[in-house]
Amino acid sequence: VGHLGEAYEKWVHQPIVTKDGPRFFANDFCELLTRTKWWVIPLVWLPVVCWLVCISTQRGLTPTEAALAVVGGIFIWTLLEGNTFHYLLHGCHHKHPLDGLRLVFPPAATAILCAP
Repeated sequence: VGHLGEAYEKWVHQPIVTKDGPRFFANDFCELLTRTKWWVIPLVWLPVVCWLVCISTQRGLTPTEAALAVVGGIFIWTLLEGNTFHYLLHGCHHKHPLDGLRLVFPPAATAILCAP
């Protein structure tokens, strides 16, 4: 996907309409970690963001600074996201629109990527 360059946008918006989405891993357990319902994302991440904002304000950040940090983080993530990341995190949904379990990037996969 990364090699497509400028052709990525055109390619990713030409859907493959099948009942099943693509398989990312041969291992069934790893494959399971690539699927999630959309509502799991706010259920997992909103408490994390709220907790981190609370900790930040307890450690001296003003609410304005904490809000700017959240907005800045969203902005930086948007800038850093490339074609390959976009496909893995969301573009799969455009390529395979009937795969309802791949609308968002699963928290289980995020935990694996975040582990040192």
